[in-house]
Amino acid sequence: WSNSDVMVTVNATDDMSGVQAYSFDDGSTWQTGNTKEYTSSADITVKVKDNMNNISIAEDLSIKIDKVAPVIKNIVNETTYTEVVNFEIVEDNLDTAILKKDGVEIEYTTTLGNNGSDDNGTYSLEVTDKAGNKTTVIFTISIDDKAPDFTLTKSPSTEWSNSDVMVTVNATDDMS
Repeated sequence: WSNSDVMVTVNATDDMSGVQAYSFDDGSTWQTGNTKEYTSSADITVKVKDNMNNISIAEDLSIKIDKVAPVIKNIVNETTYTEVVNFEIVEDNLDTAILKKDGVEIEYTTTLGNNGSDDNGTYSLEVTDKAGNKTTVIFTISIDDKAPDFTLTKSPSTEWSNSDVMVTVNATDDMS
């Protein structure tokens, strides 16, 4: 696999009459140069012809070129999500997908947040294809599934009162 153009060079010798031409398409066309550049994947059959028109036995070669980095759908880099996230990797030649939570590699999954606030953290997803093209996204999951804590106080604090009573609510919520 390569993520750039590939130059194929054929090294051939003929001690009797010399090399006349090279074919990169099983003899359909011939050229005097021994190199050919490929900008996309191809299966080629190389042949060499000498000056007496003798043709070598064919050699097959598979060239695999992928210049496009993997795509990660439904996640935007540097975004905070407050609900379940489902993402998709679009890549025909996937090599690795490494998912980390708070810097520690975790089991790869395409759905995050099902465990509520237990899934909260900073994630990185690094996806690499067989040609070495790489896409990385970093995102945060911050799900608030906990009720606020609160306390009530009243003044006066006695059970019964013959005047107005003031009730004070003190509430805290770590997430929102």
